[in-house]
Amino acid sequence: MVNTMWLKTTKSFLVITLSIFVVSCDNNVGGSPNNISTSAVNLQSTLDKAVYSKDAIDLHITGIPLTFQCDGVNNNQPVALSTGRISDQITLQKLPTDAIFEIGSISKSFVSVVTLQLADEINPNTGTKYFGDKGLDSTVGEILGNPSTSDTWNADWNTVTLRQLLNMTSGISDYNNIIASAYFNNPYNKDDQFTTDYLLAAVAKQPFLFKPGHGWGYANTNYVIMNKIISSISGISIKEQITKRIITPLKLTHTYYTDNIPVDAISNIQQKSLLMSGYSYQGSWIDVTPYSMAWGNAAGSMLSSTSDINVYVRALFASSDKGGLLTQARLDELTSVVAQRGNGQYKAGDPIIKLDKNASQGFGLGVGAQFIELSDHRSSIFYYYSGLTLGFTSEWTYQKDRNASAVYTVNTGREVEAKWGLMGSLDNNVQNKIFNECNIVN
Repeated sequence: MVNTMWLKTTKSFLVITLSIFVVSCDNNVGGSPNNISTSAVNLQSTLDKAVYSKDAIDLHITGIPLTFQCDGVNNNQPVALSTGRISDQITLQKLPTDAIFEIGSISKSFVSVVTLQLADEINPNTGTKYFGDKGLDSTVGEILGNPSTSDTWNADWNTVTLRQLLNMTSGISDYNNIIASAYFNNPYNKDDQFTTDYLLAAVAKQPFLFKPGHGWGYANTNYVIMNKIISSISGISIKEQITKRIITPLKLTHTYYTDNIPVDAISNIQQKSLLMSGYSYQGSWIDVTPYSMAWGNAAGSMLSSTSDINVYVRALFASSDKGGLLTQARLDELTSVVAQRGNGQYKAGDPIIKLDKNASQGFGLGVGAQFIELSDHRSSIFYYYSGLTLGFTSEWTYQKDRNASAVYTVNTGREVEAKWGLMGSLDNNVQNKIFNECNIVN
């Protein structure tokens, strides 16, 4: 099993899939972004068609929830839809619109928000800013006091900046491949094996993939290090930080950070029945929802619903003076992107000054960005993120010009072309609705 950054061109936009415990490779399964139809899209009909398609049946997808919102549709209020069933058990309920599922690497931007908020705050224990005057350009060593090499730490990590951790330009290796065998031997995390230190120890002796700041490489380890930094300097766990800074103020009633078994993290007893089953193919289809999520750590261990993620995404891209999570200056940092690959104009890891048709995609602080130009020359930038776990593939997208957002999941983690074709079709229909039915806002 390999950890990779899955770059897929769908019919509408480039999807970044942050894979955890999956096998993946580059594979173009769609057409050009210019092939978007001009017809309006009935999203419920689209979902119904998708869930009963041959591809969905072959992939063991039992249900798809989706939330959509933009100015000009449904009086600017969110539209929450669902189709199919919550699991493959015929006797169980139809899929509710507020189903809870594993969001995987969508969790990463929650960590970025906590980091960016802390950068503006004073540490009461020191009387200085948590990350000093350099903010995200402070090094890990400067923040943690240059810890020495140990079983759980590589002193070379001290030279990496916080920004490089968040935008994947650190060069640090990923832990997924290394711990995969141990995880499958202990998927219920008996004896709490998969701690933060365990995950860091898995790569502590691994060399850098490239000099920090001189390349781009996806690694969940970056966000586990951020977890260690945040909990160390604040004395508050990343779970508590996310809860008090994001979940509680946004009233995300179906969102949880899980340290272990997903259903145990759902504190509202009435909501436990809303946990959607997710399926992994391991010789036969297995419901892996009872498996521990501890391996995901701050890189991908959260649970949520499409409605909650929709609320979160819209708050993520609104400045704090408009009810959002970040000041405009910090939001600008979040959305400042680097090149994932060299393209002639930029080397991998270089900051992209402006997204356009020549430099059309980039990676920010736990968010992706894509420039899209249609055949009629309409163009826009879409922000997006995808999260994979063993049992789910989830995605959100946000288009600022039309204040448009969409979130959905399919309850399979299997990495095959058919899944990306099915999701590409869903993406295409969402894009249709955004470009042709949503109003451009000032």
